[in-house]
Amino acid sequence: MSRLFPCLLLLLTLGACAEDAAEGPTPASPADVPEGHPCPEQALPAGFASLYEEQILSGTPVPLAMLPPLDVGVSTTVTQGNQMEPTHQGPHAYAWDFSAPVGTSVHASAPGIVVWVRDDSSEHGEDASFAAKANWIVIDHGAGIYTAYTHLETNSARVVIGQGVDAGAHLADTGLTGQMTGPHLHFHVENTWSESLPARFIDSETADGCGRQLERGDELERGAGIRELLVGPEELSSLPRGAFSEAGITQVEGLPARIFRRSESYAFRGQAASGRTAVALMIFPDGGGDVLHGVSVPVIDGAFEGTLDLSSVAPGQYGWAMVATSGEAPSSSHAIWLTVIDD
Repeated sequence: MSRLFPCLLLLLTLGACAEDAAEGPTPASPADVPEGHPCPEQALPAGFASLYEEQILSGTPVPLAMLPPLDVGVSTTVTQGNQMEPTHQGPHAYAWDFSAPVGTSVHASAPGIVVWVRDDSSEHGEDASFAAKANWIVIDHGAGIYTAYTHLETNSARVVIGQGVDAGAHLADTGLTGQMTGPHLHFHVENTWSESLPARFIDSETADGCGRQLERGDELERGAGIRELLVGPEELSSLPRGAFSEAGITQVEGLPARIFRRSESYAFRGQAASGRTAVALMIFPDGGGDVLHGVSVPVIDGAFEGTLDLSSVAPGQYGWAMVATSGEAPSSSHAIWLTVIDD
């Protein structure tokens, strides 16, 4: 299920508003990895955030040690695996559907920080128009790696945005929301752009490694150990440097990816493609529409810098994007899901 905003054209008149792309992640330090961890080389987040584009193309799993997203002792079957019809294709290819009756508890597959919660929908159906009606939770595991848990029961969320959670934490319960033919849990690992990422599960609770690939028809059950050994991120993922490379911004630094705090001002800087004269940052409703808040900064000798102040933006859920322009009104057809919090 894509978290992008296809087919939106967002035009911004900034005067009316309140005012390296291909590089992979660096290895993390091995310090503080608990003894007995099933895959120590994947225990800690990498040094900086990535989009994991090479892994998407090659199918190589990203470095995340994760458990099945259900409770201890709950048996489940994979009803739809990776790269399968009808819905696990394209940017949604690396996903799993797990059999789960309505009301089954959903649990964090790895430690992290909650960056998105939606549980106010009660609509579902088989038509694609219901895709946007799903309830879901997203957890940040550091270095631009997230897990998403979809088709959750209305008002069942037990976590809030910004909350840290341990592996195995009860997040919500399964329900009938979104595009579906019957009750199940949709689960995937994703990057900042909500593109699904190849990943593997911990083989068993006997620490046999982290390389289990689940296929359709596989049965599994989460055991009682291991989760205490899994290590979470100390801070939220930053925006990958090349996140907006297709929008003419070759590199950007200084911005978070999924959570912005109203109490903070964000000083950002970066490089723009040749011929670009300005960079616009836009925030708009999470369902698309007119820009609610924005800032525009000039590009001088290929470089730009500016400050984003969100004190006038109400706490809530939005989309955001950046684009480098050559004099035309800035627009964007895709966005990153964003939550503004007040703390």
